[in-house]
Amino acid sequence: MADDLAAQLEQFLKQVEKRVPDRKTKLAMTKAGAVVLKQELTAVAKAKHYSNKKDPVYGHMADNISVAGKNIDGIKDGTAVVGWKYKGHAMNAVYTNDGTVRTRGDFWYDTTVRESKEAVFEAEKKVYEAMTK
Repeated sequence: MADDLAAQLEQFLKQVEKRVPDRKTKLAMTKAGAVVLKQELTAVAKAKHYSNKKDPVYGHMADNISVAGKNIDGIKDGTAVVGWKYKGHAMNAVYTNDGTVRTRGDFWYDTTVRESKEAVFEAEKKVYEAMTK
């Protein structure tokens, strides 16, 4: 009986291992999802918080959202990060999203991330299916 269970578990493990993406596939998947999220965030930031301020050095917050194919610590582990390289833009995003003592936040970032989960998943799924065939 124990041998049968061990054999079944071994067979199950082999089937599961075929479906788990390697680091290269995982990076391609998460980067595709990050690009979709970046597009969504850019569109919402331009619609809700675009100003006429022309910063010649850093530009506008909505125009400078970037995607990195590594984690927040700079390690390539199969994850991707969406955010701003310039901390001033990141702070503006926090202030407009969460609000301050003087201004009310509109939660545009949180709402956009939540509402775009399905589109991000579909982009990741498309890459996974293409790379695992």
